[in-house]
Amino acid sequence: MTKQDEQADIERIAELNREKERQSQSILNAIDQLEEDFLFTQDARQRRRLEREIAAARRAFAQHLGDETYIEKSRSRAVVPIWFVGKIPSKKYKEAAREWMRQRGLDWDGSAPRLRHEVRKALQENQPIPEGKFGLHVERTVEIGNPRESTFYLLGKPHYIPPSIDTGPKAKTKRDVFALTFCPEED
Repeated sequence: MTKQDEQADIERIAELNREKERQSQSILNAIDQLEEDFLFTQDARQRRRLEREIAAARRAFAQHLGDETYIEKSRSRAVVPIWFVGKIPSKKYKEAAREWMRQRGLDWDGSAPRLRHEVRKALQENQPIPEGKFGLHVERTVEIGNPRESTFYLLGKPHYIPPSIDTGPKAKTKRDVFALTFCPEED
């Protein structure tokens, strides 16, 4: 492979990454708009329709991302694909659920939260789940939020420092600036 071929491959990959970034931002903007519309709508029918559209957009975003996390740099938000497992198990599947939990080495007391937790855990680890998923509602969606923040206590008051989005070696994060300002190094 020549240097020109390598450069062409690098440029093609960079363009694909830019396109995926544009698509991710577009989907996130659509979700933001739907959620804003939902907040300002009083009509019950309109709210139900918007709830369905938001859920569909979140599922589409999860499919778009696969297992990757998207970081929106302008607002320091992280979009993380997750498995949502809800509802209670169907009585029809109780014995199948008990047997599945036993195969996993767990004694199941019949509680829905514990079964949902194990189903979510199995899905995250790409382990098989019996057909019907015990009557639970299972979907791939995204969770949108800020990555972890740091909290410093200064004079008894908490100060929240959002995580840095800069990752370069010379990047000064807000945490570094804060530390140098209030905790100067002594030589």
